[in-house]
Amino acid sequence: MNNQTLSRRHARHAFSLIELSLVVLIMGILAGVAVVAIGPKIFKAKTQVTKTNMLSINNSLKEYHATNNSYPPSLAQLVPNYFEKLPKDGWKREFYYSSPGINNHPYEIRSMGDDGLPSTPDDLDLWIVIEEE
Repeated sequence: MNNQTLSRRHARHAFSLIELSLVVLIMGILAGVAVVAIGPKIFKAKTQVTKTNMLSINNSLKEYHATNNSYPPSLAQLVPNYFEKLPKDGWKREFYYSSPGINNHPYEIRSMGDDGLPSTPDDLDLWIVIEEE
């Protein structure tokens, strides 16, 4: 073999800019497809975590009421006897709590949902969650 043959064989060590651009483009398309496919499942999982935590708080409020003959002024009163720390909704936000509640309920527990804003369609209310069960 001569030097020219060896140099052609070893000359191609790097990728061209076009090849790298294509790889980045393909990776971006795959990431976009994954986000579109997984996004609704993540939302559903966060919603389910929120509902489960609401029901857990509801049970603790019933126990608190049975012991103290009243509901606590804030959820912080449930720590440490009922919770090590207060559960949060699926979006890592604290629940809204008030006692007495509205519509003749003894208390109200709400999550502001994905957008974090009150009175929007993605809000979760304890009493609606209980009706769905």
